[in-house]
Amino acid sequence: LISMEVTAWRRSIMVDFVPGGINLDGVRQVLDDVRAMAHASSASESVSSKLRSIDTTVLSLRDAFSLTSTTSSGRTSNLRTFRSRYNIWSQALTNGFEESHGCIDMFERIQITPRGEEEVNGKLHVSGAELIFTAPTSDSDGSAMNRNCALSLVIGLSVHPLVGSVEVGQKLELSSVAVKGKSNPQWITQSAVVDHRPFFDKGLDGTGQIVAVADGGLDTDNCYFRDSRNNPFGGWDKSRRKIAYYDDSFADQLERDKGHGTYVSGIIVGRKSSNGVDNEVGFADGTAPGSKITFFDMEIGSNGIADPGVSRLFSSFYNSGDGAFISNASWGRGYNGLYSSFCRDYDGALRSTYSDVLFVVSAGNTGVEGTAGTIQNPADCKSPMAVGSSLSYGDDIRSNEKGIEFLADYSSRGPTSDGRIKPDVVAPGHFIVAPNAEPNTEGECDGSKSPSIRRSIDVGSGVRYVSGTSMASPVVTG
Repeated sequence: LISMEVTAWRRSIMVDFVPGGINLDGVRQVLDDVRAMAHASSASESVSSKLRSIDTTVLSLRDAFSLTSTTSSGRTSNLRTFRSRYNIWSQALTNGFEESHGCIDMFERIQITPRGEEEVNGKLHVSGAELIFTAPTSDSDGSAMNRNCALSLVIGLSVHPLVGSVEVGQKLELSSVAVKGKSNPQWITQSAVVDHRPFFDKGLDGTGQIVAVADGGLDTDNCYFRDSRNNPFGGWDKSRRKIAYYDDSFADQLERDKGHGTYVSGIIVGRKSSNGVDNEVGFADGTAPGSKITFFDMEIGSNGIADPGVSRLFSSFYNSGDGAFISNASWGRGYNGLYSSFCRDYDGALRSTYSDVLFVVSAGNTGVEGTAGTIQNPADCKSPMAVGSSLSYGDDIRSNEKGIEFLADYSSRGPTSDGRIKPDVVAPGHFIVAPNAEPNTEGECDGSKSPSIRRSIDVGSGVRYVSGTSMASPVVTG
């Protein structure tokens, strides 16, 4: 019996194709080619004669790997390292593709998410793909949970002529931390003068604007989103009080208890309404309380968010130019010190098809003790605006915290591996009061007392103290 932890197991490989890309059918063909090479016979012909063969599928994967595994230096130490690494990969082939199971379960369960989609001569081409592996339904040595199968696939992809690069896919993670507290980022970001909101005084509160959020779910009947006259689902409708569009085509309509997406969305567009009709001033009103939201659900159940791909995500909220032009992403992948294919996707889309979109992302929460170079993907990319987390003020900080001019200790630091300055800006993200998801309660809202971290963390069933760069990013987005 597979446990819950195993069934939630998920890994991926990011693949970039050669310039010009390939069509969607070509992605599956690449996998079929690798599979064919894995089982090709190498008994009779020499490696060199196979390489000259017109039918490249007769070249076995081991032969191709041997031909492409070279070292540029003759130094003994380099050769020793090369041979050691070669032996590791060679052993993976032996215990992976060349085993009797042939890693068949892995091949059959691979899910393909296209990346970098564009139309070429009337056909949809992709510049890359994420190959997603999930747990087998029964015990199987030929699944992706056998690391030798996954390593064998990396070998096969790396020698395929249509593949430009291969890298391990980092898991998407939400950028919040377990710290609790409260602040009011409206006046801090508008003037840094207590309770002075010059933008609001001039009528600039987001009215008439739509902001996009992609996250794990949204509690649509929390009092900061509640609309008693309209169903929040069922396509675009800008007449709704708060939710102009809820895209559940990738995931579902569910939000977990104390869900991350409800926090993030509320910090941007939240506006209290106890009856779902009339607006009120609330403890957790957003930085753009007059705006509305288009929400893209990235999570099925409670198994964590998944990556829908840049094209699908952006086309959803952009709505052919009639949707949102500002989008928030309070999530990211672990940073491995390299300019990744994940960045190439986002930078490419923001430079070309969606050049009029501002994509605001959280920097990450791995900067404890001031560690440099810890900023996450896609905050380290060139085109998104990366946001770090600063502290708050007055009753909204603890006695040992210094105030709004100081960075939260967990906020991820730059620079990037190629020396670019990141994050781009910082904003209050530590001790933010935000709408709290209670999916089994309708209309959950503020408590009776004004929030103060120095007095109590009990604010009410519908609001909650949260901290992290996940909270700083929507402050800037609003």
